[in-house]
Amino acid sequence: MNFFRLSHASLCAIAASLLLAACGGDGDSSPTPSPSPTPGAAALPDVPNGRAALLAGSLEADPAKACGRVDADDPLQSRFGYITHAMTVAADGTVYLTDRPCRADSGQADAVRKIAPNGQVSTVATGALPQAGAALSRFVRPAGLAVKGGVLYVSDGGPHGGLDAGGVCETYSLATAPGYPAAGRATGIWQVAADGRISAVAGVARASCEAGAASLDGAGPQASFCLPAGMAFSADGVLHVMDARMQGTPGTWRTVHVSDGNVQSGPAGRFTPNLIGSADGRIYVTDSCPAAGRVSRLVSVPDLSVLTDQLPNSSLVAIDSRGNVYSASADARQDGVKSTLYRKAAGQTQFVPVASNVRALRALAVGPDDAVYLKSGHAVVKITFNP
Repeated sequence: MNFFRLSHASLCAIAASLLLAACGGDGDSSPTPSPSPTPGAAALPDVPNGRAALLAGSLEADPAKACGRVDADDPLQSRFGYITHAMTVAADGTVYLTDRPCRADSGQADAVRKIAPNGQVSTVATGALPQAGAALSRFVRPAGLAVKGGVLYVSDGGPHGGLDAGGVCETYSLATAPGYPAAGRATGIWQVAADGRISAVAGVARASCEAGAASLDGAGPQASFCLPAGMAFSADGVLHVMDARMQGTPGTWRTVHVSDGNVQSGPAGRFTPNLIGSADGRIYVTDSCPAAGRVSRLVSVPDLSVLTDQLPNSSLVAIDSRGNVYSASADARQDGVKSTLYRKAAGQTQFVPVASNVRALRALAVGPDDAVYLKSGHAVVKITFNP
């Protein structure tokens, strides 16, 4: 792939920058990364032309010390789980992310957490543990997030939805939890109001994946979803959702008018569960999963024009206000992997590495300040680049 075809000179320059940072050299004015907050902590990413800082959570290598669900005024005393399906940054700089419990048998449900601009970490909403015969009053597993007007929107992919460990995006199947899916216990789109009230926007009432694409559309409870995941708002205020469908069948880009819950389906294609919104309100989807010998493309909807055809990882993509596209190594999201963050500058064709040694990368987002936010292991890391 072209994004790996760096010249010998480029590789040397990157290596030299990393060596200077490691040795305390001052070949440029870049600030060095923040030191690890505790002696047993893992290293922050290496950013030759910028700075990485621990925003919240723990860099401890020992899961027993790092993993948890702890809210705190001091963000470094907070704790997060390991798996994060989605993360987004609101216009005021608040970071929202999904949070799986540390242990599948813990009896805890999935949750949505937030990091306020002042650093305070809190739990916005906790999901449901589905039970046979009980209609859902909240989401089960948050798979996508979007924020507008102080309201948080959550796509619920059910017990097996979301971008799971390893970033595998073509092996999803419908949940088999007791009584799920069924009327009142299906996948759909939820909203969390500023006061914490949770209510269904669309889907949920009807069983998912009914035959025929047309039957999936409708208003509010008349609509039906299969495996909704990535979400973003376009400039006109419409919520866009990628519905990944069932294993072996095409994904479909769908729109939701949140005022009345009206759902309409766009074209079907070989889309992944990911969907990305840019700062100017454009919507993009990725059209293939990371795999050896396969090229992933980032395309806009509805015209499906190609923004880039050399996307390093289709499950980890973000676009800043200048049109720079960020992605990560193809093997990111996999357990034990230290990956690289890449950037394709606006108007350029090649992805180049901008950060390395990214441990256990689970989610990627860009904030209104064009800083890059990473869910790395049990921590949220903020990367700022030099002008």
